Amino acid sequence: MINFIFISKENKIISSVGEELTAPVCSSLNSNGERGVISRYEVNNRVKHSDLIKELHKSFGDFYSPYNGVVIFCDSDYYSYLCKTTGLFFMIFDLKSCSVDLSDGALKQRIESLISLSIKKFFQIKKTLLVDNMVLMRLPYRNFNNTMLKELYDRLKRIHEFNTSELASNIKKIKDDCYKRVPEINPGRIFVDSNFNNFIFGHEIHSRQGTSTKNGHDMLCDISSKYRFGHRLDEFRHFNVQKKTNKRISGSFFNCHNQKECVNDETHINMFTSDFMEY
Repeated sequence: MINFIFISKENKIISSVGEELTAPVCSSLNSNGERGVISRYEVNNRVKHSDLIKELHKSFGDFYSPYNGVVIFCDSDYYSYLCKTTGLFFMIFDLKSCSVDLSDGALKQRIESLISLSIKKFFQIKKTLLVDNMVLMRLPYRNFNNTMLKELYDRLKRIHEFNTSELASNIKKIKDDCYKRVPEINPGRIFVDSNFNNFIFGHEIHSRQGTSTKNGHDMLCDISSKYRFGHRLDEFRHFNVQKKTNKRISGSFFNCHNQKECVNDETHINMFTSDFMEY
């Protein structure tokens, strides 16, 4: 189930979205083995950009954990902000083509076309990243140090503008650069960043994302452990980050709420996609 969330100050847009997906959209989802629901949030002018995600949670409760995907459509006023702050987790689309000056029928057509575009891109990302390159998709954004990967992630945050036909070639270049054989620590290929930290995606489940506000965590910490580019992740698996055999790891790393942690002489770090760490 995919949650299609519409965020707008315009009552006409919220009303035109309707409460249910249209038959053609449902058919497109069904052909890919999915279903969808619509959530609508009409923004009060007093709501700050920085409070949007909290306001969604107030209105809908947990709007992300129960779903396979989350796609957000928003007014242009919110688009760049949401891309920057949540585009790594959710798919964000701009409602700029959905002008309130359009007739009711034309506006509904524009909205349906935008939903259809989001579905197309959702399944392209699913095939190319989640299915074919799941480990690369899950690499920690702050702590895997590779310029090409960071640039791709930043472009994917603005998925509405991203040309998905380029994705496969981008991934190949990244893997040619940092997907390597390190036989002394792993029999298969692993991702190695420019600091020579080895990121081994483990199967063991003995740690979990921190959520306590006493430790500085907020809602985005939880979201970032469960979502990447609109797709639900298994939040219980993590990377083992280590140096080569018999060499211990030390250094400064940024956690899931972007605070620096200093690691000193550890055998390895348990690091989640969110950048949450235990060591």
